[in-house]
Amino acid sequence: MKKIILKAINYVLSTDKSADGYIKLGSYLFSIPNVYNRPSLNRKAHQLLFQGFTNSQIIPYLPKRIWPFWVYTQNNPSHPHFSGGQQAFVQLNHTHRNWTHLSYPGCEAHGIIDPFGLVTPTDNGWSLDMWVANSTNLISPSQLTAVSQELEDGHSVVKTGFQLLNVTINATTFLKPIQKGEPQIFHKVTLQNTSSSPVKLSFFFAIRPYNPEGISPISSITYHSSNAFVINNRLGLVLDQKPQNIVCLNAKEGDVSERYNQCEMILGSKCSQNLCSAIAEYRITLDANQTKSITCKLPTLKNNILNAFQDYLPPAKQHLLKKRIGAASSLKFESEKQTAHTLWKGIESTLFSIALADKKIETLFLQNRAHLLTFISPTHLTSGAFSHTQPNLLNHVLGISALHVMGSMELSQKLIVNVLHSKEWRPFIPKESMDKMGQIIYLIHHHFQFTKNQKFLDFAYPFVENEVKMIEKVMFKSKQTNPLRGLIKRGLSPDSTGDSDDYLWHNFWSLYGLRTAKILSEKCFKTKNKQIISDIESLLSTAIRHFASMLSSQFKQSPFLPVSPTRGIDPNLIYNLISIWPLDLYDPHDPVVTQTLSHIESYFLSDGLYFSPLGQCGFSPFLNTILAMVYLKRHDSKAMHILKVLTQSGTQTGSFPDAIHPKSGGGMSGDGHSLLSTASMIHLIRSILIQEDNGKLILTPMIPSEWLNHETVVNVKNAPTIFGPIHFSLIKKAPQIFELTLKTEFHTKPSEIILRLPVPIVCYNLDGQTYKVSNKKEFSLPLGVERIEIECR
Repeated sequence: MKKIILKAINYVLSTDKSADGYIKLGSYLFSIPNVYNRPSLNRKAHQLLFQGFTNSQIIPYLPKRIWPFWVYTQNNPSHPHFSGGQQAFVQLNHTHRNWTHLSYPGCEAHGIIDPFGLVTPTDNGWSLDMWVANSTNLISPSQLTAVSQELEDGHSVVKTGFQLLNVTINATTFLKPIQKGEPQIFHKVTLQNTSSSPVKLSFFFAIRPYNPEGISPISSITYHSSNAFVINNRLGLVLDQKPQNIVCLNAKEGDVSERYNQCEMILGSKCSQNLCSAIAEYRITLDANQTKSITCKLPTLKNNILNAFQDYLPPAKQHLLKKRIGAASSLKFESEKQTAHTLWKGIESTLFSIALADKKIETLFLQNRAHLLTFISPTHLTSGAFSHTQPNLLNHVLGISALHVMGSMELSQKLIVNVLHSKEWRPFIPKESMDKMGQIIYLIHHHFQFTKNQKFLDFAYPFVENEVKMIEKVMFKSKQTNPLRGLIKRGLSPDSTGDSDDYLWHNFWSLYGLRTAKILSEKCFKTKNKQIISDIESLLSTAIRHFASMLSSQFKQSPFLPVSPTRGIDPNLIYNLISIWPLDLYDPHDPVVTQTLSHIESYFLSDGLYFSPLGQCGFSPFLNTILAMVYLKRHDSKAMHILKVLTQSGTQTGSFPDAIHPKSGGGMSGDGHSLLSTASMIHLIRSILIQEDNGKLILTPMIPSEWLNHETVVNVKNAPTIFGPIHFSLIKKAPQIFELTLKTEFHTKPSEIILRLPVPIVCYNLDGQTYKVSNKKEFSLPLGVERIEIECR
């Protein structure tokens, strides 16, 4: 009973409310400075602190062991990416938080692989490494600098390669669901002797008590006679070839990276310090130019082998375990890979595809198109493999809208329906999440724009009505003199790092929701609702303008869009640019937008990119996409600079973290492969090729002039727009002469189709007639034109 009480006390003391209480008590008794009221630490913050503390208590004291690759760069004073600014009691990976998400469209299971081939099959769990040793040295790819990685055929099959001891080593890894079976991560390592003499070596599959974030506990490892490992009471690894040696060690006995050549056949280990490690050794002789392969599977189910009070495995469970191992062993790597390849080709055949003069951007788009599909679980979008295990509505907004521009309409509709019925956001919207009301309407409207599916809209309109009621409910109904009158009641800051306040971010989402609801009420013939919604929208729109003007005077600035009454110009100012993209609430050249942009450029840009010092610190691909989209709408070439820098910051597989480190170019914070960043890159690349603006369709709104030096400048297929699908290409026929071909399948005719080029246009030729353009960089195409020749200067 005493233990239960102590656990209960410890639980209460560890909660956010208790921590807040201690801070407030300390401020009162000991005058601890408290400039801003401290926001509660969220679950991820607690997790990061615990991870950093655990890393700092173990990694620095064991420098001879093999660790994830970031340890060798971040902790090396002579390395350019050395990071000595961390506190001694917290050590986190904040220079190379990069990995690639392993999953399959519609599959709940997921894992990750880091840029050096370290595979982690479960959330925040242990990892599988690959080591090579000769008679004197043991080497892990994490200790090397020349390691390559790519997506095979642009799909989610990750190939990692490196050269070692005259041997070329390639690892191929992918996750695939199995019909009537558990999803598996398939892992194949191929070793090829590139020398003219025989090579003897040992290859190891190494089970490691860490992942790319640092230490991850392994309390027990047991080798099963059927060539499998049970790790932390779960089936963790199934080997397809029988190893020559198995070694399992605990912390007291040492680490297998230090004793790999000193032990034989230790088949199990338990560790009270949760630092078990193990190796499966293959002793290999490779003749000149000979190749050998070793394969394994990593099951992804999280089922425990033993129940809580069992010390041994009963016969029935032994049989079940053998059956699971047998099922995994029966799966053949090459046939499963070929099946996955065929299925991927079928999925991608109807999606938006591009061929560009810039092959880096072309590849990046196709990689992120594949990545986005791997973030789709059966019911929602997974925000990230590690850091965002809970669904996030903003991530759904960007992710589902990216599915729309990719052409995956049926899939996006299923996800929206799941959002509408999700208990995560319905029926009660928490006060700190006022933006969610407008975001739900955004999803419905965006889908309708691209599909014109009236049946879906009729189904979804009751949800729109409910969101309008919620918006009206949380608006300030105070006296006419109250400056907050008409605004949405206060909530948390967009990045959840600040106090509850009256942020314009929430009001912009709500204003968009009201304006869109007014449009949708007409589409659903709800004429009574239109006037009600119009009145609420007018009140909120006026309130925002008045509020912004009043606060601009208070902060002694020209009219701009301040963060909140207490935070005029701070890093969260960037979030107000959602009023331009994706919400289109203001003209991009509106003076308040120009002034807001000027403040952001004056205080928060580094090398032309927005750097966030709050929340997820670093260059955020999402926030920089917002900035680039504003530049695009203002016809400002700074957008291309942002795209260029972000393009150089992706991994070799095209994955992007939540935030990028300004020096290392690796992930600085958040998830190492982020849904939000993936969707942002799809939107940004698409927007330099296609743009819809005030009823107009703009082709190539901003492409670099150097692209015009290539034969194929742009080739776009199956590109959805809010007017209907289009296909077009821009081909160089002769110096300064280009041919545009355009095929459209409009369900709604645009008011104008505009072609914009980075150089002055002299004239265009249509049906044998020449039309002058007066050296402008854009001109309006005749509706219905399919082929046109353009002469540029």
